[in-house]
Amino acid sequence: LVLHLSDIHFLASQEHNSCFNKYLALSNKINSYFNPNIKLIIIVITGDIANTGAHEEYLQAINFLNLLTSKIREEYTESVEIKGLRKQIYSKG
Repeated sequence: LVLHLSDIHFLASQEHNSCFNKYLALSNKINSYFNPNIKLIIIVITGDIANTGAHEEYLQAINFLNLLTSKIREEYTESVEIKGLRKQIYSKG
C-alpha cells in the first residue's frame, strides 16, 4: 500500500497546517485497506514539505508524521524517511 502526499507545505504553527485536521481520517482510511495480503505501507512525500524551509516547519512535518504513523497499525510502520531540497531528514524506526 502506497500513500503519496505532495506539496504539503507545513507552516511553523500547527493550527495553520490543514494536515493536522485530516490525520485521523487519513489514518482510518489507511487502516481500512489492510488485509492479509498487505504487509507494508509506504509513505511517499514529494514536492515541498516546508513552506519557507524554516526549521520549525520541518518540526511540524515531523510532528504530523509521528501522529499519522502512531494511528496506523503498528506492524506495518517500520520507518519513514524524508529528504528534500534543503536536505532535512526525518527517520522513525
